[in-house]
Amino acid sequence: MAENLGGALGLIETRGMAAATEAADAMVKSANVVLVTKQRPGGGIITIIVRGEVGAVQAAVDAGVAAASAVGLVLSTKVIARPAEEIEGILERPPVR
Repeated sequence: MAENLGGALGLIETRGMAAATEAADAMVKSANVVLVTKQRPGGGIITIIVRGEVGAVQAAVDAGVAAASAVGLVLSTKVIARPAEEIEGILERPPVR
């Protein structure tokens, strides 16, 4: 990922693919954000990560939580404003599963 991360990263961690898919769909439809990756560490946990300007990322995370909560379990969320450049390295990792 050679391009700039933008102003912020938004993460939503869910249990199950249906909730993660609903979250990702709502996030990219609700605000000007880009889907960065989906990580699957195991145990049915899936994390969706988007990037964009801080306000857009916050709006996307809020919309994603509402959508995912309607079909499954949201475990955690986080908006990181101005992520450190070193964060790029962990976003490039392929999903474990």
